[in-house]
Amino acid sequence: MSYQTTETIQRLWDDFLRESLASIPPDQRQEYVQQFEDRFSELLQNAANGGGDGFLDLVGFGGQGPVEFANLAYPYIRPDFDDSVIPSQLHAAAELYYIYQHERMKVFKVLKVLLDLFRLGKMRIQRGPGPERFI
Repeated sequence: MSYQTTETIQRLWDDFLRESLASIPPDQRQEYVQQFEDRFSELLQNAANGGGDGFLDLVGFGGQGPVEFANLAYPYIRPDFDDSVIPSQLHAAAELYYIYQHERMKVFKVLKVLLDLFRLGKMRIQRGPGPERFI
């Protein structure tokens, strides 16, 4: 099944679920939604045609020779990212990005120059809006 076919089926499935479950009370709806989603993922997995060789087909080394891009098999990818993302890792990545942006702006070099000037006695740091005087 190609990517376009897979996208069309997913869009139709979403429309079907929305229309079919609109009349069901909310407390029962979640139970049906879970059953439908399980069945849909099972259907997608069976329809993937073992699409693991999509790259080989695209290059022309597959069993059928070169296949058009629109006809490449779309592999079933099990979405496990919700379980594999750890909040502390997201926080660490955000901090690293924050530090990276400061490094690109040369903030750390500016602070080092200011600190060197202060240690050499060429600049006084006082309270207020900033250094008032350079010696």
